[in-house]
This record gives sequence, structure tokens and C-alpha cells, in this order.
Amino acid sequence: MINGYEVVDAHCHVWPAKLIPRISGFLSNYYKVPWNEGGTDAHCVRSMEKYGIDKSVVFSVATKSAQVENINDFISKLPRDVFIPFGAMHQDYENYKNEIKRIKALGLKGIKFHPDFQNVAIDDIRMMRIYDEVGDTLPMLFHLGDENSDLSSPERMANVLREMPHLRIIGAHFGGYQQWEEAMEILAQFKQMYFETSSSIRFIGSEKATQLVKAYGVERICFGTDYPMINQRDEFNLFMEMGLNEEERKQILAENILRFIG
Repeated sequence: MINGYEVVDAHCHVWPAKLIPRISGFLSNYYKVPWNEGGTDAHCVRSMEKYGIDKSVVFSVATKSAQVENINDFISKLPRDVFIPFGAMHQDYENYKNEIKRIKALGLKGIKFHPDFQNVAIDDIRMMRIYDEVGDTLPMLFHLGDENSDLSSPERMANVLREMPHLRIIGAHFGGYQQWEEAMEILAQFKQMYFETSSSIRFIGSEKATQLVKAYGVERICFGTDYPMINQRDEFNLFMEMGLNEEERKQILAENILRFIG
């Protein structure tokens, strides 16, 4: 706990140690944000213990179809007392139906997608067939928003939700990294969709972040940091500067994500 608040971080990346040098260089260059530190599951645990995070949703993104099974095996072996594991899927993975069944059998609690890094539009037919197979059985967390492409745009997410309103979707970065206004205008209407706060408050400020919370509805917002790109305690401190009351903070910091994941 931090300052008496239960805290669940809804957005954490973890990888095997051997991959960190390559991944850290790529992400730092792509987002023009200095690498914070860590990135392994062991370091994430140390960060959580140091800063008082109770649980973290963790995942790795499959940028190639050949990575899907290895990622799901890796994530499934992480300790469940501190981690809420989300699996991976790729649009070109042929045996996706069986792998979705295996994701459930492994006890993974959802699936994470990053359309920009997977080089596929959210509403691509290859992705739609995956969503159709998942249905409402697992939550799916999407990176949304990018300055360099529209693969993860809020409008493409809206296309999916219009066709498949039963899906359980969490939109990362308040629904659209660097596209916060557009996301609010397009996605607030989809009441079944949840959002998380990672990599946003530091860029838009506490006043704008509070406006987004009110537009979407407090009951649909979850706290996230984007570890290891962002320090978990720093992001908590930014969150606490927002204009929210105690009950709203409790909902966002833990209650909403735990209810949504079930």
C-alpha cells in the first residue's frame, strides 16, 4: 500500500533479462523518453516492494507470430501473489484458437496488444477474428494512440466496438497516447470500455487528466504506470495531484481494475 491506498498497477512490461538491452534501446529511441531502469520480473517485484505497489498487471508484446507461445509460457510462470499475468497474441499466428484456449488454461487473465509494434491495424480482419474467438471471456488491453501511425487510433478502436460491443477492452494511455482529445471525443460513448492512465498525466497535466476521468467516468478508469519506462512511485505522485476525492482515488488505484478483470 502507498499512503494507505491499495495500488494495482494496470500497465507493466516485463521481459527476460537477455532481451532488455535491445528492447530498452528501441523503446527509448521510439518514444524519445529515457529508459527508467529494470524491465525484468525480478526488478519489477523490487520496484513494487520499494514503492508499495500491491499488484501489477504484467505482459510482453508478440511482435512476431513465432514469439506467442514463448511469451505466454514465460508470463505464465511469474508469481501470482504479486502479478496479474496477461498473455500475448499476434495477427499472423495460425493456431490462434488453440492458443487462446491455452492462455485460459495457463490461468492468464487477459491479452495485451500493441498494434503499432505488431504492425497491424486494430480493426484489421486478422485481429477481428481473434477478438471474435476471445469474446467476453478475457479482457484485452490495447496500446492506443501514436504520433507516427493510425494503426492504434481511437477511431479504429471505435470501429471494433461498434461491431463487437460485448468485448471487454481496456484502452491504455487514457484511450490515445498523444491523441487524448480525439480519444475523449470518440471513445467516451462506449460505456463498456475501460481506460488506464499510464504515460499520460506527465504529458497532459493533472487538470486535463482529471477532465478525462470525468468524461469517461471514474468507475471506468484504472491506474497504470508503463513500468519500466516510467518509475512507479513517480507516476503515483502525479496521480495524487489530480483533483479527485478519496473514494475516486480508491476506485482508480485498485477497485476498478480488480472488478474488471474479475
